[in-house]
Amino acid sequence: ENSNQAEYQNINRFDELWRLSRRRVWSNGNNYNPSLTLSYTWKGKPGESLKIITGYNFSSGYNDRLFYQQFFNPDFTPNGLDSTQQQLNNTKSNGHHIRVNYDKMLDNKKTFVSVGGAYNRNNNHVEVDASFKKKPEGTMAPLDLLSNNFWFHQTISNLRGSIKQILGKNFSFTAGTSVEITDLWFELLKENRDVKNNYPTWLPFANINKTWKDKFNITFAYRRSIRRPGIGELNPTIDFSDPYNIRVENEKLEASTADNFDFVIGRTKSKYYTDNSVGSNKVKNIFNEVRP
Repeated sequence: ENSNQAEYQNINRFDELWRLSRRRVWSNGNNYNPSLTLSYTWKGKPGESLKIITGYNFSSGYNDRLFYQQFFNPDFTPNGLDSTQQQLNNTKSNGHHIRVNYDKMLDNKKTFVSVGGAYNRNNNHVEVDASFKKKPEGTMAPLDLLSNNFWFHQTISNLRGSIKQILGKNFSFTAGTSVEITDLWFELLKENRDVKNNYPTWLPFANINKTWKDKFNITFAYRRSIRRPGIGELNPTIDFSDPYNIRVENEKLEASTADNFDFVIGRTKSKYYTDNSVGSNKVKNIFNEVRP
């Protein structure tokens, strides 16, 4: 349960108060999220293993929000105008995933190969019913433009491979890449239409590490990371909790990637250790909220 109050004041070019209102929001809801995870590990020859991880999750949430806004004259006396709105949000989601990793040390005992893949599927059903209080009848009437009913499906598939080579004593090099395919699907039931989008993303990585006898070590690493837009950025539901900043998201957004370079120098002693690092990140395809 939650409640809050906000006051809105509008000032004209003469620094005079010409519009004044107070908005109270009451909210209550509930949510539960059961989940199940299973894992299996097989070990063969030394340095060889197969790991399988799978799981299922389910979430159900309900939220009831009531908005009451009262308008005042500049001297804070009520002017007789007010507004009452209600938003009922019912969200159900489920998802399942599976990840497979296979690692093997080659016969030379200096080369290690790792391959794997992953599949992650999420389904979200969002129902939003909005209404307002009619006067003088005192009854609640539907607000169709602020209501919604849709399914959001997201599937992320991943294939990964890497190789680690021992170059000398406490000296190794690792390089690999993964490719991810993101599939998005909105079933806009209210509008009787579908919105789909999919895109691949390459995510290479590499690092080289050297450690000396006195526990002094140096690491240079590169990786490409990804930031996907979530349902919060893609969700076409209108959020009118703030009447002066109504939010509408963009279901056509694609992921943003960043090339990360890091150089780390460390020293380990029996009683302490130190790490010093410097890095550089180059971010591409940035997406951000735009306020007109």
